Amino acid sequence: MGTSVTIDDVAAKAGVSIKTVSRVVNREPNVSHKTAAKVKEAIAALNYRPNPSARGLAGRKSFMIGFLYDSPSPSYLAKLQAGVLEVCHDRGYSLSLAPFEYNDPNVAENVRAWIRQSNIDGIIVTPPLCDSEALVAVAAEERTPLVAVSSHGNGDVHAVVIDDEAAAASMTEHLIGAGHTRIGFVKGHPDHRSSTQRYNGFSRALQAAGISQDQSLVTGGMFDFESGLAAGKTLLSLPDKPTAIFASNDDMAA
Repeated sequence: MGTSVTIDDVAAKAGVSIKTVSRVVNREPNVSHKTAAKVKEAIAALNYRPNPSARGLAGRKSFMIGFLYDSPSPSYLAKLQAGVLEVCHDRGYSLSLAPFEYNDPNVAENVRAWIRQSNIDGIIVTPPLCDSEALVAVAAEERTPLVAVSSHGNGDVHAVVIDDEAAAASMTEHLIGAGHTRIGFVKGHPDHRSSTQRYNGFSRALQAAGISQDQSLVTGGMFDFESGLAAGKTLLSLPDKPTAIFASNDDMAA
């Protein structure tokens, strides 16, 4: 049957009203578990695929989530996108990818224009974009729900975070426990708040262990493979080489 199946067919097979089918499809409340199960069985049996546009008109929602990014790490973005797509697919949503440049002075207004044009239901914002107070303010002004990834900024912003400083300290303590005292450190992109937090954790662990920090062992990076390669060459060309290196993300470590 495929795409020719309509909501009427599902309602007839399940023995319920069209409105009930719509409520189940849109995950609305006030539908019993038994009735919802019947509708889901009918949907599966008929291979029914709801029309996103029709759903949007009925519920005044676009069923579209925006994913805003400006990241130098392709592997980081790929993993994030995979996770977002998995949940969107499960919930019947689509995903709109939107690249923006963090250093663009007009980035906040560009995001505003994109929100208005896209008519999305919410946005996921990755670093360093999520550290832009102007961008966050625009989302609030446009009444667009926003979730930030790896942000420790405004406490009013919904965010998924880890304690980067504590994690970096723990990793450094592991190296110290393995007998290393000359540890190289490759910093991350300067526009990412996590870069400073990871360096602070590294420094804190050295200080707690009574190890003097040698600044010649600290070099800059940009969270990408190329900067990691350059940093490795710099550190390993020192007369007194480090016995271990802490790189601030996977791409630089590679």
